[in-house]
Amino acid sequence: MRKILLTFCVLLCCALWSATAAALEIRSLSPSTGEPGARVAMTGGPFAPAVEILFGSEVLIPDQHEESRLVFTIPALPEGDYLILLRHGAETSPTGFTFRLVEPAPWIGSISPTQLDECTFEEERRVVISGRNFQTGAQVLVNQAAVPVDAVGAEEITFKFPPLTSGMHRVQVVNPSGKISLAHGLQISNIPEIQSVSIGADQVNFYEVVINGKNFQFNSRLLVNGEVVRGAAAMRPSTEFVQVVDCRTLRYTRYPVSREPRQVNLQIVNPGGEQSAVYTATIP
Repeated sequence: MRKILLTFCVLLCCALWSATAAALEIRSLSPSTGEPGARVAMTGGPFAPAVEILFGSEVLIPDQHEESRLVFTIPALPEGDYLILLRHGAETSPTGFTFRLVEPAPWIGSISPTQLDECTFEEERRVVISGRNFQTGAQVLVNQAAVPVDAVGAEEITFKFPPLTSGMHRVQVVNPSGKISLAHGLQISNIPEIQSVSIGADQVNFYEVVINGKNFQFNSRLLVNGEVVRGAAAMRPSTEFVQVVDCRTLRYTRYPVSREPRQVNLQIVNPGGEQSAVYTATIP
């Protein structure tokens, strides 16, 4: 009788061990490679309600629990290979799967602004990059050259765009690990624009017209009612001429036939052919 009882206990223990081992069996893992935050499905089981997932030294609770399927989220850990096991109470699965955790590349969602003028002051060249996976020490590349960065956050980077010629320029973010984002474009515009016209110094037979705007160049041409006004270097006595003060200001010396105000059409044409819209001013 004692022998029979002993045999029964041994068989019962074996059955319980087999059931526990079967419940902790992992049959598949999909995917087996991914970034932090990735969702992973595991099949096997049947899985007990209180089963835990061992991800390296981390203990994870499944996001979804079914009898033969578990779904969990990859934690934020350094890049590397991690052994995945199951644990239920004091029991741990005899075999596991290896998950390859890869560091995510930085990702640029948007750049603001997406266009700058060629004629800008330093404080006007501030650019904000929004995205994710930016790490401390990340660099901004403009046309593959690093530029100074003002601030780096996990989802936002601010920097000042360097003075560059007109056209489309490539902006990227590279993390200290070397992972680099796809490029985003930022347009530099050299289209001139007249924003305001005012009267400057006034003499007996001539006066100055101050033209304010943007993207004026040292050899921009001024058209008055469609006619080109000579530059200061080519001026002659009693002849109208224009001087470029800087990329935002022109001084047009005008010899009016009369002092009666009238509408005058002004336009700026840059050396490359870029033209401003026609600006109508009421001046003598």
